[in-house]
Amino acid sequence: MELPITLIGFMGSGKSTIGKQIAREKGINITDLDDYIQESSGESISNIFKQKGEKEFRDIESQCLREVLLIPDQVVALGGGTPCFLNNIEIIRTLSTSIYLQVSPEGLTRRLIRSHNPRPLIKGKSSEELMEFINLELKKREEFYLQADYVIQSDQIQVDELLRLIFI
Repeated sequence: MELPITLIGFMGSGKSTIGKQIAREKGINITDLDDYIQESSGESISNIFKQKGEKEFRDIESQCLREVLLIPDQVVALGGGTPCFLNNIEIIRTLSTSIYLQVSPEGLTRRLIRSHNPRPLIKGKSSEELMEFINLELKKREEFYLQADYVIQSDQIQVDELLRLIFI
């Protein structure tokens, strides 16, 4: 049995896409932590935020993270903020092999503008506002992201090349 692989990174960094490919390559399951939170709580994440607030959401998220990481042989795609709250980065480092998919602010901006996945935090932002938002958030989050076991700069990397780097 192997520790789960956790994928860390900002929204748009490719955690879900890469996670599915790693899972397929290794013949293991993938768990999206946000989906797990919604299934276990019976509520959407946006509803949890609205009804209970961010603190309650982060408590639920941390509890769900602990539950998910007790399951070996899987890939777990984390929410962009997951490593940055409570003692989640320590839990991640203890109970999994963590990979930070590092993408530049410019790369994230390009990806998020093209994305068909609606993201409430960036809805209605212009390219300039989005770039500013990403820069501010990355400054806060990167100290946590960089604690991952592996940091892979993945702006221009192809998925098959990324998989080779991970499994060497």
